[in-house]
Amino acid sequence: MGAVFLSLALVVITMSYAMVPEASGARFFQNGRSAGTRAGPVEGTAVVSPDQSWTEDGTADVTPIAPFPATTTRNLPLEHRAPPGTSAIVVTRMAYPQGLVVIWTDSEVSGDPAQLGIIGTSGNSIMLGPDDHQDMPNGVIAWFLS
Repeated sequence: MGAVFLSLALVVITMSYAMVPEASGARFFQNGRSAGTRAGPVEGTAVVSPDQSWTEDGTADVTPIAPFPATTTRNLPLEHRAPPGTSAIVVTRMAYPQGLVVIWTDSEVSGDPAQLGIIGTSGNSIMLGPDDHQDMPNGVIAWFLS
């Protein structure tokens, strides 16, 4: 009995060290996504200033807010996309080497600048699914880390 209790306590303590507090301002992926390493996706917030009106495709200056792993400003393509339904939207590094600002077609984003959610990875693609639309209803930035 003592060994079982000791094992259970060790598991609980180990799991508590693996959790990232929400108060840090960075929300790391849950629901089967990786734990927010440079190789896995990380999530945060960025300041976005479009070079045209929010209703048009074009480009935007994007500056991630710390503690996101990169905080330099990039001018990224901005495209309007229908929210993902049953299949995900895949943004690839090959098509968008630095990243992409995705504004959902049902978005009501306004203001210049605005704050949007950002997903970053050092991998070669970022998948945007229905949860991303729900969690970030105005749009999301897919950001490829160096």
